[in-house]
Amino acid sequence: MERDEAVKILELASQATNLDIKKAYRRLSLLWHPDKYEQNPAKHLAKSKKEAEAKMKEINRAYGILTEKVKKINNDSEISDNDIWLAKTKIEVALEIFDLDYEDVFEEGDNDYLEMLNKCQTKQELDDQVQKLLLTI
Repeated sequence: MERDEAVKILELASQATNLDIKKAYRRLSLLWHPDKYEQNPAKHLAKSKKEAEAKMKEINRAYGILTEKVKKINNDSEISDNDIWLAKTKIEVALEIFDLDYEDVFEEGDNDYLEMLNKCQTKQELDDQVQKLLLTI
């Protein structure tokens, strides 16, 4: 299932926000949930419990696809403490390999490399900064 199909299943506009996606999912879940069919088959949109189950699976799958894309975008851009720790470790390992002290490599005017890493806003910036620091070693 592609994003466009998932958007169509959840009855969303192509530029739907994460909040729109959640609202649509909840709304459709209330309409199509198989348990709702069992409670009142006459008022349910589905003609059978099997149809309700199939539709609910489709809704769940569409929601999963759309929210996974949002998670991926967030994960690609946000920096966690673990990312900073990994970057710091890479630099410390490189210094250790060449048996160098931080002061031997970086000029006095350079601030602590952790401070430089903490200023990064995205993972790409963090990776670029680590590469620059590793090149100076």
